Amino acid sequence: MSDVINKYLIVRVSDNYYAIDIFDIQSIVEYKQPTRLIGSPEEVLGLINHFDKLWSVIDLKKFYHKDFINVQLNEDGVPTEQSRGCKTILLFDQKNGLLVEEASRTENVEANDIKKVEIEGKEYSVINMNGQLACIINLAEILRKEIVAENEEKVEVVA
Repeated sequence: MSDVINKYLIVRVSDNYYAIDIFDIQSIVEYKQPTRLIGSPEEVLGLINHFDKLWSVIDLKKFYHKDFINVQLNEDGVPTEQSRGCKTILLFDQKNGLLVEEASRTENVEANDIKKVEIEGKEYSVINMNGQLACIINLAEILRKEIVAENEEKVEVVA
């Protein structure tokens, strides 16, 4: 048996599972409606106030699945407001949050449980959890894609 290399939080977005290093997560909070930011990419849902601190919230579904259309209708046939079941926000790096549908459990992952796969020229790390694959997410990589505004003081908030 090899040594445990890390503990991951397993999260679900649609039918996909992702694994995030548990030490990268500062807090897991119940969904709060973010305040939209003018001019922000569609992946950035807006800002939330958590313990008197502003956190920008990135929608993991929109980040990884840009073509995903999530329209559901209520009993009157009117689209519901971003309805998608359970919602959880994972707070990380002192100023950003990640919207997921479910944060289900933690997994101890051994070195031999991590597999590398290549899809369309890009390499991914995945873990197999009893037949269910979870893609390992690097939160720093999400932020490197410049989704979060570098100068938050200049971003206009929409009420």
